[in-house]
Amino acid sequence: MRIVDDGARIRGQVIALRYLGAGTRVVVAAPGGEISVFLPKGSSVPEQGREVGLAWDDQAMHVMEQG
Repeated sequence: MRIVDDGARIRGQVIALRYLGAGTRVVVAAPGGEISVFLPKGSSVPEQGREVGLAWDDQAMHVMEQG
């Protein structure tokens, strides 16, 4: 999953940033729930509150059940 300006499959608002050693986890409130995107260290990180677009490759997606 990646944050994009053009070609977004879904849009949402950045609600949390969690800085980790190797990068940043960006939590996006999107229709249907929260989505987390890991951005490697050195990537451009959007500001909290900003609306972003998300895109992904179908073969790389794994949906996790709540519970």
